[in-house]
Amino acid sequence: MAVLLVGLVLRLNDYVLAPLPSDNRDELDWTWAGLGIITRGVPYGWSNLHAYAHRVSVVADGTTFAVAHPFLDHPPLFSLLVGSVAWLQGARELADVTVLMVRPVPIVLGMVALFLVYVLGRRVVGEPAAMVATVLLATAPAAVLVQRQVEAESLLAPLLLLALVALQRRLAGDLRTRWVATLLACCALAPLAKISGVAVAGGAAAILLSGRHWRMALAMVGAGLVGLAAFFAYGIAYDADLFFRVIRESESHRFGVMGVYEFIAAQAGPSGAVRHLRDGWWLLGWLGAAALVGRLRDLRQDLLVWPLAAFAVATMLAAEDIADYGWFRVAVYPLVYLLGGWLTWNAVSRPSPLALVVVLTLGGATATAALFGIDGKDWAPSAYLLLGGLVVVAAPAVLSASRPGSKVLEQVARWTAGLAVLVIVGFNIATSIHLDQLYFHL
Repeated sequence: MAVLLVGLVLRLNDYVLAPLPSDNRDELDWTWAGLGIITRGVPYGWSNLHAYAHRVSVVADGTTFAVAHPFLDHPPLFSLLVGSVAWLQGARELADVTVLMVRPVPIVLGMVALFLVYVLGRRVVGEPAAMVATVLLATAPAAVLVQRQVEAESLLAPLLLLALVALQRRLAGDLRTRWVATLLACCALAPLAKISGVAVAGGAAAILLSGRHWRMALAMVGAGLVGLAAFFAYGIAYDADLFFRVIRESESHRFGVMGVYEFIAAQAGPSGAVRHLRDGWWLLGWLGAAALVGRLRDLRQDLLVWPLAAFAVATMLAAEDIADYGWFRVAVYPLVYLLGGWLTWNAVSRPSPLALVVVLTLGGATATAALFGIDGKDWAPSAYLLLGGLVVVAAPAVLSASRPGSKVLEQVARWTAGLAVLVIVGFNIATSIHLDQLYFHL
């Protein structure tokens, strides 16, 4: 509960100021589509696609938008959610919408994802690793920043995690119908939030096929197709010709074969090409995925790695500008952090000099670079200071490895590693508190 409270406070702290509303106008887009359906029966939104021939000008937040209707770029589920929240706060016209109204939606969804990542992690990687992952996800500045954005991926994240919790319970022998029903519902609803949400069904089916659960795998695929069919029915009902023109033009804007690489490795910012976000914890999580695949061949590997692969491939097939738009990652951010937390806990509980250096130079660097930087530049202390810090943390682990029978050295190595991680978490919190100031240096 305390971790959830810290995560909530960090995300609510000056949440309108970082990211800047002017950096990502999609936040208005998603809300307008839902508000348009609620108030006029037609989705409205701005789009860079040429398929929309007729547009109207709308001035919002000092910017003029060429708004199309019906707006059919995306499925309606997330739009209806944020549009309803704006409507409940008095918005009736498109120009009434502000990010102050709707950013609490992804923040709340982020809190749900934070809770679910702990629930899933406790059952898959154990209580300590799950707690480490939850703390990192709650406090890491990049996670705090991206989970404030009004993007459909903020809904996909808890849907994916809930599906994995239900799948784990079912595969662990809990035969109650509610777990299968939950899993099917998540697989069907995810494509109605965003088309890349088919990865929820795809990932679940891959996990089930790995365990030779053929019929359940087919059921998950069927549920995902039901969600896709519902989106197609929605688009066709408004304007079939326009809908298929939008689909064809969107398909032509796909990123290409390097999409998976960019999904993992690009410095994709929270607000498109305007900013660049470097997150060492994100990279650490992918290293954790690689380590898990190399060490294990069991349900844990399947539950945590297959969904990452499914979303990376789905994003490559469906998205544009993956290298610039960091919100594509939000759907799997909690899962990647769970793997990063697992790797971090292993570095502490079984002190490994190599693992500790990786945690310090990726996660630790992310936590301190902007916080101690000057004039927008990364913190660049003396090389002797950096080397000394690494030696202080890693030396006990080196000594413990050289004397495997020494309980004293093993305990010293664990306490040193644990203290280092606690210090990094403190830097995470300090950086996240000042995101409104540090954001301009991205």
